[in-house]
Amino acid sequence: MILILSILERNRGAWLLSRHGKLSKQDFNLEPGSDQLLFFLDKFLKKEKVSLKKINGIIFLLREASLTQVKVFTTTINTIAWYFDLPVKAKFYFKGDFDQLLSKTIASFPKKQKFAPIKAEYNRETVITLSKKQAKYKISR
Repeated sequence: MILILSILERNRGAWLLSRHGKLSKQDFNLEPGSDQLLFFLDKFLKKEKVSLKKINGIIFLLREASLTQVKVFTTTINTIAWYFDLPVKAKFYFKGDFDQLLSKTIASFPKKQKFAPIKAEYNRETVITLSKKQAKYKISR
């Protein structure tokens, strides 16, 4: 069984499970400022009656996300895979047909392999700016 995290838009994601050639899917909304990725994973695995101990690997497919989202998702996937010693594959900012990429990635997934972390990839420069808000107080000596 292979667990798949798919992020196609900044505000939509899906957990998928590939087992015996069949695909199960659970869509979810990504709320700004809150990370409920593990909550939705737990809900999905309970619905499918599957334990993380039964998973043989994880795939992470990302089409569009913010810099922070990429970091959080990559860290979450790496943590789960590290804990259960699972192989991980990722494709960041892919273009083209999702179903085609998914079937190709599942078919090329290694049968026996140990955990090796994926590195987050970004398709744009980071923009860090200073806040323009002014403090409403003064510190005096």
